[in-house]
Amino acid sequence: MKQNIIQSIIRRGLSFVLLSLLMPIGAWGQDYAIRVAGVDVTSQNAGGVTGEGIHGSVTYDAAQGALILDGATITGNIVATGGTALKIKVKGENVINAGTSSAIQAITEPNFIDLEFIKEGTGDCSLQLNSTDVTVISTYFNTPTYTNLALVVDGVDYPSYENEYGLSYYDSQSQSTLPVTSATITSYASYDITVGDIAVTSLNADDILGSGHEGSMSFDAVNNILTVNNVGELAVGIESGLDALTIKVSGVNTIYS
Repeated sequence: MKQNIIQSIIRRGLSFVLLSLLMPIGAWGQDYAIRVAGVDVTSQNAGGVTGEGIHGSVTYDAAQGALILDGATITGNIVATGGTALKIKVKGENVINAGTSSAIQAITEPNFIDLEFIKEGTGDCSLQLNSTDVTVISTYFNTPTYTNLALVVDGVDYPSYENEYGLSYYDSQSQSTLPVTSATITSYASYDITVGDIAVTSLNADDILGSGHEGSMSFDAVNNILTVNNVGELAVGIESGLDALTIKVSGVNTIYS
């Protein structure tokens, strides 16, 4: 009797395994080749990706092929585990604390992965990326695109993706290329003014010309006032689509195009 029961259990177990092998992959959930804080994103959890390192809203829109972060705090990272593209839509304030890993990892050999960050909705939004000793965005020579968003790296001149580090910069003091370990991807307001090829936005309005240039130029968006202060010779034109623009001038300034 006991032997019959054991044999019955074994037969049922084998039947279950065989049935599982015959079931279509979709029955277990389609894998979207993205991992968030160690959790694989599939058709089963796309409406709400949850896990120990995920707080706030993380969802996946399969039709658009986009991971959507909405007020999310992630302890861990986002990894593209396959495919050729990774879209990340940003809504609200979001943070990724990746520790010793890259916050965004978009490398799958031998394919380059196209990485795109997109603003979701109409309100302000941001994505703060933090790591300890490696780059926050690992792409291997591939520059991401930003739709209605901008990359901000404090204290670093000319960050780029032109090497195997991903997001990095050249440190003149050590004369070496170093990874960017903290960065913010943020929305911004555009003011319909350009100085040469520089579009004036809420991100650069206080210092339009940037460091390394003589004098200063700034824009007061509340009163539509462009202030030009002792810039010397500036071989660029100023173009504005505003209904009214006041230009305040001080010091010596020569602007020509």
